[in-house]
Amino acid sequence: MKKFFNWQAMTYSQKFLTLFLIFSALMWTLIPTSYYQSLHLDPAETLMWGSTFNLGNAKHPPMSGYMLYNFCRIFNFANFSIFLASQLCVVFGFLYIYKLARCFYDRNKSVMATLLITFYFIYNYETPKFNANIPHILFIPMMCYYFYRGVTANKLKHWVLLSVSGACAILSKYYAGIIFLPFFAYMLFDKTARKSFLSYKPYVAGAVFFLLLSPHLYHLYKTDFLVFNYISHGGVKQYNYFTQIGVMAVVIIVPILCMGAAAIVTYALSERKLPLAKLQIANFAAFKYTTIVLGGQAAVIMCMALTNQRMETMWTFPLYFTAGIFLMSFYQGESTDKTLHVFAKLAIIFAVIMMSIDLIYSNTKSSFRRHLKKEIVRHAAEDFYFQNTNSHKIPFVIGDIWLASMLQNTYKYSIKACPDMDPILTNLHIDKIKSSGALVVTPFPKGCSANIKKTFGVDLVWQKFEFPYQAKFGKKKLHTVYFAILPPGKK
Repeated sequence: MKKFFNWQAMTYSQKFLTLFLIFSALMWTLIPTSYYQSLHLDPAETLMWGSTFNLGNAKHPPMSGYMLYNFCRIFNFANFSIFLASQLCVVFGFLYIYKLARCFYDRNKSVMATLLITFYFIYNYETPKFNANIPHILFIPMMCYYFYRGVTANKLKHWVLLSVSGACAILSKYYAGIIFLPFFAYMLFDKTARKSFLSYKPYVAGAVFFLLLSPHLYHLYKTDFLVFNYISHGGVKQYNYFTQIGVMAVVIIVPILCMGAAAIVTYALSERKLPLAKLQIANFAAFKYTTIVLGGQAAVIMCMALTNQRMETMWTFPLYFTAGIFLMSFYQGESTDKTLHVFAKLAIIFAVIMMSIDLIYSNTKSSFRRHLKKEIVRHAAEDFYFQNTNSHKIPFVIGDIWLASMLQNTYKYSIKACPDMDPILTNLHIDKIKSSGALVVTPFPKGCSANIKKTFGVDLVWQKFEFPYQAKFGKKKLHTVYFAILPPGKK
């Protein structure tokens, strides 16, 4: 990889991968920046978590908050920094997918294996929204690469880097723990990998792994493992039992079909013939490794669905990172520059279509989470707080996570905030809230009142506000928000 960024030394495939990643990162930063007047919900809550520097919260581990908050601080929390942070994760994650693909394929096939994921339309839509899934785009490909290098080369540095990337992935979202199950299965079923059990190096990596996780493990113990209550019961199930099983099966299969269709079209256009009706494995090593990695995750997800656990379609996101390598294991024929040239045209055309759809939709469909100007909400909050307390300084914001974080953002996080439904973050700040009071903000006053009454024993008096928002070419609409004062000194 030392020569990878040397333009003169690059092959055609490496130049295309580099230019495509730069183009994609630039456009998926500029496009959402052009229409976002406020904050998307996912980055809003992620920034709120990061501003507390807590070891965890009631929904996710802390890594995603740390990453986004500290990165955005560099740019004084400008909106573009959120999207840029997402795209940097994407770029470096793709480079690790490429590095893993190079363990099995030549450069052309490796580039195709890396970029096939971009043909899954939901992936393109989700990546600009920095949330707990985005760091996985970086850390899970790192895990997959360093594990494979560990069991093949058996060097201590690979095992230690696996433990570091694995700890970072789990500290971003607990889902990453599932990846270790197919890793263990691969070590059992692969003859070369089994030899790793006799080496001290994986055990050193294991010790490093648990050392890195120990602060968060202490936090889980201290908070009585409250976050796992959210994971299993924290939200209303979207589907009934049988529908859920079908939906999870579909969201596992559909991305593979989208990516497979792109591979088939590339082959048909470059070779001037359709692939053989009977699939043949062209690279068994790649097939075996990715089948275990993909199949292990899919099996766990489907077992959870079958046992009637609450499932979210976004939980299948990490499945796709090695899916391109899996599909390329069936790719027949030579991977010439002509083949890659066809693939490059398809990838660019599809990317431009996805970008155009997002740009057109977001500038014609009015959405308060995109187009409500956050400064308007801040001015209204300041006026309301002054009228009721005779103070211009809001000491704390509590309530709806999006509105509270959006207010924090306009103050560059010089004030603290927490959701009224997050007991971990509320308890972190409870002494300050009780001594200084807080501004309460929500679109749902009934539920918020119940949460505040339960925690602080205070009945709130609400005032209604309506804020206009409008897409550049969309219809003007109003968003209703309620403010209240939580006075200090109440138990």
